[in-house]
Formats: sequence, C-alpha cells, structure tokens
Amino acid sequence: LKINSGTTLTNNGSLTVKGAISIGTGSPIGILKQGVNSLLYIGNTIASTLTATATGNTVIYNGTSGQPIKPTTYYKLKLTNSAKTTSSVLIVNDSLIADAQITVNLQSITVNGNAVFNGSANIGGTCTVGGNATFNGNSLISNTLSVTGDLTISNSFSAGYNLSVNGNTTIESTGTFIATGGYTTTITFNGNVTVDGAWYNSGYETNYEFNNNLTNNGIFDAGVGTYYFNDTTEIVSASPISF
Repeated sequence: LKINSGTTLTNNGSLTVKGAISIGTGSPIGILKQGVNSLLYIGNTIASTLTATATGNTVIYNGTSGQPIKPTTYYKLKLTNSAKTTSSVLIVNDSLIADAQITVNLQSITVNGNAVFNGSANIGGTCTVGGNATFNGNSLISNTLSVTGDLTISNSFSAGYNLSVNGNTTIESTGTFIATGGYTTTITFNGNVTVDGAWYNSGYETNYEFNNNLTNNGIFDAGVGTYYFNDTTEIVSASPISF
C-alpha cells in the first residue's frame, strides 16, 4: 500500500495490509487515519504517518518476521505472531494486548488502561500502566515500572529498577518475582501482596515498602535488602520468613 504525499487515507472499517505501507516523494508525508471502531492489520513496516487515536479503533501488528511498532499514540494496540520492537515513545490510550514478544529499547511506553503481556517482555525504558498489568510471559523490567491498578505475575518476572504498584500484587503459583536492583532501587506496594509462587531478592540493598498486607503461600527469599512495613501491615506466611 502506497500513500502519496499530501494524501490522507481514512479506514472506517477493517483494513489488512500484508506488505509494507510506503509513501510517495515530497511533502507533507501521507497519512493513514483510523476511524471510530475501525480495525487495522499491519503485516510489515509503515512509513506513513499513522493517526490511531479515534475511539474504539484497534491496530494489530501481525507480521510473521521481526516487526517494528510505529511510534505514535494508539487507542487499542494488539501484537501477535513475531517479535515486536519499539525504539521511540509509545502511548496507548486504552489497552495493550501483547501476544507476541515485545522489546522496548530505552524509551517510554505508557498504557492508560490495562496491559496484558502474554509473550515475553523486555522493557528497557520506563513503563507506566494506568490500569491493571498482567505478565504471563518471561519478563525483564530494567527500568521504572509504575502500575496504578493490580499487578499479576504468572511467569518469571525480573525487576531491575524502581517498581510501584498502587493496587494489589499477585504472584501466582507459576510465577516468580526476582528483584535484581541495587541500593538506589525502591519497590513499593500500596495494595496487598500475595505470593503463591516464589519471591527472590538477588539484588543488593534494594528498598522494599509494604503499605498493606503480605501473604506468603509459597517461597519467600528476602535476600539482602531493607524491608519497610507500616503500622497496620499484617504478615501471614505458610513458612518462616527471615528479613
């Protein structure tokens, strides 16, 4: 699909593009615009400007070879099939569903609604989730992660820098939380924390703040770090925890 310079192509239904979306010579750059409740399937690269903020619209990247995500603002974003990468700022106004592997290289990703990572997630930039965040694949978070809603972990989850969760945190029976940060790292839980799987602290002098209850039904290896509990925190554990 080629969008000539100065042209705006508006998708008001369902559009599937298996090849590259290219642009003509000259300026201004051609625009592909999503209409309300529209669907756009992108199977390759996109060179045109992409406007995808209309209410209810969804952009699906479904390429079968390594595929870059166009840095722009989306309403709903879905990633399937091959691994996806982004090296610039990415904003999702509603929800993100990543069924494919996603790599965020040293740039920020903001999801104002819920984010579900069913594939592996390698996030090197800051990540902000305004709703609930679910990590079902192997995940490496090497920069700041902030979650306004609940955090659910059902696989290996490695936190190498600051983490803040305003809602409840659940480490499911198949999940493993691994803290790898240093003395400048602060991990804050404002809601209840339930460990049904495993908790490991392999970092050095990480600061942990528990502002609500901690329930451990699995493995809790406190490691080396400083743990802060407020006056009303209740700790319930099926096995002894040494801090």
